[in-house]
Amino acid sequence: MHINEQNDEHIMKLDSSIFNEMTFALLPNMDDSLIVTDHNNRIIYLNPRAIELIGTSLREAKDKKLRDLVRFQNAKTKEELCNASVEDELNRLGKISCHNMILHQNSRSSKYISLSVLPLSNNGKMFLLKDRTEIRNLEQELTNPAEYESIKLFMAGVVHDFNSMLTCILGYVSLVGRKMESFDVDDNKIVEWLQNSERGCHNAKELANKLMSYSKSGTVNKTDCSLKNIIEQTSGFICSRSNIECNIHFPKKPFPVKIDSTQISRVFNNLLINAVQSMPTGGQISIDVENCRLNKKSKVPIGEGKYIKISISDTGYGIDKRFQNKMFRSYFSHKNKGNGIGLLTCKKIIEDHNGHITFESNKGQGTTFYIYLPAENNNSPSNHFDSWNEA
Repeated sequence: MHINEQNDEHIMKLDSSIFNEMTFALLPNMDDSLIVTDHNNRIIYLNPRAIELIGTSLREAKDKKLRDLVRFQNAKTKEELCNASVEDELNRLGKISCHNMILHQNSRSSKYISLSVLPLSNNGKMFLLKDRTEIRNLEQELTNPAEYESIKLFMAGVVHDFNSMLTCILGYVSLVGRKMESFDVDDNKIVEWLQNSERGCHNAKELANKLMSYSKSGTVNKTDCSLKNIIEQTSGFICSRSNIECNIHFPKKPFPVKIDSTQISRVFNNLLINAVQSMPTGGQISIDVENCRLNKKSKVPIGEGKYIKISISDTGYGIDKRFQNKMFRSYFSHKNKGNGIGLLTCKKIIEDHNGHITFESNKGQGTTFYIYLPAENNNSPSNHFDSWNEA
């Protein structure tokens, strides 16, 4: 006897004895809302969760058509899910799964839900609804600008404490060094170790000061900088320690830009480290810089004018589609050891420069980040520039 036949046999045994008892015990205690309709789309059953979600009673809802109580709308396309489209999808796929729906109630506020629809043998349907309203509200809160301010405030506190610890360590290291000199201790190795420790503390203190400077809201120190030098130095430092080939392309006469070189270096540093980490066995990084003009038809959500566009592409493992709309959220990372701060920091720095950052990726086919930085005298008319692209 095959396994499937054995399973069918057990189901048949449960059908008459235990199955009904299990069903009656399970349905009222489900965490999800359950609505069952007949072949005319009239409601024949609501479990307690569904009654709570819709705001009705089984007596009031029974024999009413589902559309008399609720309407389902796609949160992204705003299209309503009508009975005809449900029938078509069920005939084509056998079931419906929608994770981004809005439930409109006739007399109450709308709710965000995930929806599954399954056909029944009597030509009725079973609707499973999971209330995602609280999760949706939380997601919107996490994308609020105030969220980033709280991160910067927290970072400032951590940097302050870290700086205090470094000052203490540095003081004691210096004291030991002076004490050894006063006693004329002739141990070159110990002196060398102390000098290395002191140098390391100074470097860490410098980094802490940079972080403290950045934690100040909106602090951008823009100067005339060579974007080419910043990109070449950052990529050379990161890629030289890996088996990654990095190719950089610049236009003959790039638009001049005013940027905060320290902060923009951090952006390239974060993006290039991510690219290298996505190619553990080696690969290629391409950095393409071009002049471009954005106009009303451009799909980039920033003002019209002249921009420097920087494309950073890798041949790594890419980013799964289900993670892509979360990539710039704080504390979210699709990497096992990621902390979810790097890309959020990049986004904030670029936005502080009145620019824009976005990306494209396919799993297994690499990732490309696009950065737009406004050119100096952004609104001046085009003239002698050799490289000019409409974005």
